[in-house]
Amino acid sequence: MRPQVPDREGLLIGGLERGRGQIGEAIAGFDFLPLDEVDLIRAGVGVIGLSFVGVVVVHLPGLTPEESAIALDMAAVLRAMRLEVGADGKVVTAGRLLSEDELPPDLKVVEYPVRVVTREADRLVTVVEIIVPRPVAWAGGGVGS
Repeated sequence: MRPQVPDREGLLIGGLERGRGQIGEAIAGFDFLPLDEVDLIRAGVGVIGLSFVGVVVVHLPGLTPEESAIALDMAAVLRAMRLEVGADGKVVTAGRLLSEDELPPDLKVVEYPVRVVTREADRLVTVVEIIVPRPVAWAGGGVGS
């Protein structure tokens, strides 16, 4: 079941998977963390590093709940595909292109065109995945282990 995305900026945070299977099962549960006046991109990248978080959707100012819901669907697809092949399934997405001013210089994005078909329209939207640098693990475990 897709969670409701509030009409305010913040982070939609999805927990780790319950198990492999259907794409909707790639994420266990959701919370919305409302955030004002912060670097939402940097906050999303920070939250994805938590051990119990599987996906983060950055709900930026000006985005509609529908746009972030599409970004969530894309995050679930990416997570399920990566888990299926044994890769790290942690994913951070946003529901629109990011300007140079919004994207911290040490981060990169991958753009995904997504076709949205409804009874009223057939349109192409862009979802971005924010590529998170892999942390360096200290000897004996630590971050990312």
